[in-house]
Amino acid sequence: PNLCTNPACGVANPPGERNCQRCGTPLPTAAGTVLHGRYRIERQLAVGGFGAVYLAVDTKSSNRQIAVKDMICADPQEFGIRLNFFRREAEILRSLESLPIVPRVYDFIQQGQAAHLVLEFIRGQDLLKIMESNANKPFPIAKVIGWGKSICDVLTHMHSLSPPLIHRDLKPDNIMLLEDQSTIKMIDFGTARDLGRTHRTRMAAKTRVFTEGYAPPEQIIGKPEARSDLFALAGTLYHLATGKAPEGFYTAQELKADLADPKS
Repeated sequence: PNLCTNPACGVANPPGERNCQRCGTPLPTAAGTVLHGRYRIERQLAVGGFGAVYLAVDTKSSNRQIAVKDMICADPQEFGIRLNFFRREAEILRSLESLPIVPRVYDFIQQGQAAHLVLEFIRGQDLLKIMESNANKPFPIAKVIGWGKSICDVLTHMHSLSPPLIHRDLKPDNIMLLEDQSTIKMIDFGTARDLGRTHRTRMAAKTRVFTEGYAPPEQIIGKPEARSDLFALAGTLYHLATGKAPEGFYTAQELKADLADPKS
């Protein structure tokens, strides 16, 4: 049986169920399950409201370790909407495959009410978890500057496309530090989208997607721009260099005042 991971539930569900029959919580795919006759699940790495990520091996490629992102959608009426987001993430990753800090996408599969994104498996830990496990000690400024330059390469490429792409969720927990303790990878492009080809579509309100503290005012009201990613990058670098989480507009105003003060 597949046990529900919801602490308030814990019901045993029949094998093959994707959502708990009692509370509707997405159920983990059992270890050993082979998806699409090729990808064997090893263990769950992370789970959120829209998807779960698993460590798996590609049995048709010398058992190469991969990450499989499983789209979660308990409501059939929302399936088409979420599938479009999922497919768009695959397309965006393919368009950025020339950039070394962006994970490779190997496969996208959709069958019935299930969809899977097969990605490069990244050995490492996200920067937020590293800071939190180290009493929020900031990273060396030289490393932060180097990481910022690498992220700027990605944002420059995204913003120069036609139509421009924006990430919309740049933050330390979406940046992985690899085992060499130097190289980073940007993850989770699921919220990225294009701004539209015309002035009218660019000015139209978008779905409100943001992380509090890192998002600028225009993104919070649903009108993100390319510069919104730069605001989030500034908040991210501030967090990494100081160990203090940014508070959006208020942190920006504090920094502006500090820079204007000759005594600072």
